[in-house]
Amino acid sequence: MIIRLKHFDALDTNGIAEAMQINEGNVYTLLSRAYQSLKKMILEHEE
Repeated sequence: MIIRLKHFDALDTNGIAEAMQINEGNVYTLLSRAYQSLKKMILEHEE
């Protein structure tokens, strides 16, 4: 969901925080985790 809000809905961190009812620090953490998970899935798929 957080990737969709960031890249498809083009929300900034404040907008994401408001939409998800979390603070901006958590937005950065969740984005980082989401990117790591996505990278792992892509790498596994390429093998």
